[in-house]
Formats: sequence, C-alpha cells, structure tokens
Amino acid sequence: MGDNLVFGTTIHGGVVQKLGRANPTEKAQLVDALRGHVLTLSKNLYGSHVIQAALKSIINELLAQVIPLSLHKYGSWVIRFVLEHCTHKRLMLEQLHANVPTLVTDQYGSYVIEHVLAHGLPEDRARIVRSLHNNVPSLVTDQYGCYVIEHVIEHGLPEDRERIVRSLQGDIMKYAQDKFGYLVMLKCFACGTADQKKALFDNVCGGGPKTLQNARQLMADEFGSHVIQKFFEYGTDDQKAQLVDALRGHVLELALQMYGSHVIQKALKSVDKALQIEIIEELTPRSCVIKCIKDQYGCPVMNTIFELIEPQRLQFVVDAILSSPSDSVVSLCLHEYGNWAMRHVLEHCTEQQKRPILEQLHVNVPTLVMDKYGCYVIQHVIEHGRPEDRARIVRSLHENVGRG
Repeated sequence: MGDNLVFGTTIHGGVVQKLGRANPTEKAQLVDALRGHVLTLSKNLYGSHVIQAALKSIINELLAQVIPLSLHKYGSWVIRFVLEHCTHKRLMLEQLHANVPTLVTDQYGSYVIEHVLAHGLPEDRARIVRSLHNNVPSLVTDQYGCYVIEHVIEHGLPEDRERIVRSLQGDIMKYAQDKFGYLVMLKCFACGTADQKKALFDNVCGGGPKTLQNARQLMADEFGSHVIQKFFEYGTDDQKAQLVDALRGHVLELALQMYGSHVIQKALKSVDKALQIEIIEELTPRSCVIKCIKDQYGCPVMNTIFELIEPQRLQFVVDAILSSPSDSVVSLCLHEYGNWAMRHVLEHCTEQQKRPILEQLHVNVPTLVMDKYGCYVIQHVIEHGRPEDRARIVRSLHENVGRG
C-alpha cells in the first residue's frame, strides 16, 4: 500500500487538516495524491474522512465561483455536470436563480439555464420561467437568449408558451425579420396550438391592405421568408388562400428573388390545385417563362412546377421555349440554369410535347456534348430517353469521332 494510502488511513495522518489549511495549489496536489486510492480510502474509517474533506473542498471552491464558471467555456460544463449528477446542489441552484438574466444572454451561461429547464425539478423550472417573463421581448432577439425561449416553447407549460406568443404579437414584423427572432416564431409554429398559430398569422396577414403588404414584405426578407413558409406549412386552407392573395400580382417578382423564390416553391407545394394553378398562371407568359428558366432563383421555381403539375398543363413552357425570339433550344441547353429546364422538359413532358425539342437536340449533338452544361442534357437523353433517340445520339457521336 502506498504512502498516500497509509497517510490517509491513519488517525494522525493530518490530511484533513492539511486540506483545510492548504492554498489552491496545495489542495490540487493533495487531491491528485488520492488518485487511484479513492475506493479503498472510502471504505476505511479514517480514509472516508479524507475523501469527504476532498469533496467538500472541491464543492466549496465551485460554490464560490458558480456564476463565473457558468459563463466560462469549460467551467459551464462542470456546473452542468454537478447539476446533473450531484444531490447537494441547492446552493448552486440558488445562485443560478439569482442571476438568470445574466446567464440566459451568455454564450455558455445559456446552456446552464437550458440544462436546469431540461433536467431540473419542476419548481426550479418554474422559477426560471418566471424570471424570463418580463424579458421575453429582448430575449427573443438575443443571440443566446432566443434558444432559451425556444426551449421554453418546446418543453415548457402551455401557459408559458401562451405568454410568449402574446409577447410576439406586440411587434411581430420586427421579430419575423430578426435573425434570432424568426427562430422563435418557427418554434411557435412547430409547437403551438391552433389558436396560437392563428394569433401569429392574424398579426401578419389577417386581413386588409396593410397586412397583405406585411406578408409581401416578409416574403422577400431573408428571415421573414422562413416565417411565411411556415404559414404555408401549418396554416389552414383559408389562411393559405389569404397568403396567395398577398402573392397575387407579385409572383414573377418573388420567383426571381433570392428569398421569395423559396416562398413561391413552398406555396406551390402547400396549396390546393386551384390555388396552385392561380399562382402558375402569373408565370405563363412567354417572357416570364424564359426569365425564370434563365434565372438563378427562377429556375428552381420552374423545376417545382414541372414536378407538381400534370404534363398537359406544361404546354406553356414548351411553347415558350420553342417560340422564344431570343433564345433557342440549343442556347438554353448551353445555359447555366436553362439546361435544368430542358432536362425537366425531357423528364416530365409527353412524347408529343418534347419531340420538337429532341429533334433540335439531335441536330446539335456535337455542340452539346462538348459543353459543360449541354453535355448534361445529352446524358439525360441517353439515360432516360427512348431507345431510338439513344441510338441516334450514339450514331452522331460515332460519326463525330470518325471525322476527328
């Protein structure tokens, strides 16, 4: 048995006294000396006092620095570990309760508060939530506080969620366009009741020109566009119809916009067939089709249309491609975004619709296969086309190789 063990298991070892008088460095050395002997000492009459003294020393040091440790990158992990595994943590919790406003807006302290909310006693969770009530508006837009509010929405009591929703209603446009506030709104849609979702919806587009204008403003906003997409996802049929009212006359504008494009795609996937057709009709003029096909954001909208509606309703796209005065089938195949539309035509349209396009592709195989975008169109025909079209392309390639 080592010297440390003998030292700890004798009445006169003095380890307990040394721990009481030692400075932090000496305490660390004494605690380190116990490593490897903890179980044996714990089972010994005198050694158990040493272990208790060591633990008391560690806990006392932690209790003296609960808040600074909670705000520290690594110290916060220690605090959460104590909260999860130790029974004697009331003094630590009381310090946390007294400093909730400071902790919830800190990068690491917020995790400590979330830990108590997730694993603490009901009375501790209730106290923290009460501390948050008056600060909900500022926490919603706080980089770290917003995640604590999200946690309350998801795991808190119904009345807590109701109180948060009421707070959002006061300035919903501000929160919907905030890079942290919109996350809280999304969580409300995912976890809220039908009445709570309706309350949020009515504040944005519940009726009248002003609310329709608000909805359009959010549709083109980096963060607000996500809120509108959630409206389409969780809204009732009547609410979706109101959102389509806000879209009316602005579909092309939004389809060509970075964030609006996602809103149009979500709308097309979420509404009934009648509203779907109403949205698409704004994109049916030839100039609109070509603009969308060749646009970074409009292209995904057209792709969504291809995937959602029946082939006979896609004739407007084929007509626009074949009759465009400025863009030929080949030029669209060679285009960074246009090639996607051409491949969707080949995939989703009827044989009769795509035959004129295929004939133009056959005439231009040598040009297309040598282009970084056109080659994908030819590959698509080879992989998915009719046997006779594949054979014609292969013959064209053979002839071209022979000439080379």
